[in-house]
Amino acid sequence: MRTTETVLEGTIQEDGTLVLDEPTELSAGRVTIVVQPGPPSLGQALSTWMHGAWDELDANGYVPRSVEAIDRDLEEMRAESEARQDCIEAMQDECRLARDAKP
Repeated sequence: MRTTETVLEGTIQEDGTLVLDEPTELSAGRVTIVVQPGPPSLGQALSTWMHGAWDELDANGYVPRSVEAIDRDLEEMRAESEARQDCIEAMQDECRLARDAKP
């Protein structure tokens, strides 16, 4: 009797049944199945990582910024950006005037 090994992937359902991703080429009859957990899906891996990060933040006493603090910081950044843009435009005007004043 010849032993043929086929590696297939599948999913264990909530009720404990196994659903294979594709049919097998083996002939009908009894088989022995060795089940190993597969790699987590990308969604599961990300979710697990995020929950771990949140738990670590909580354990270290992290308190997120308030909406008011975020709005205040955004307004400060906007004001700085506008002041920087005004300065750039003033320098461009000075350069233009100097260039136009040359004979």
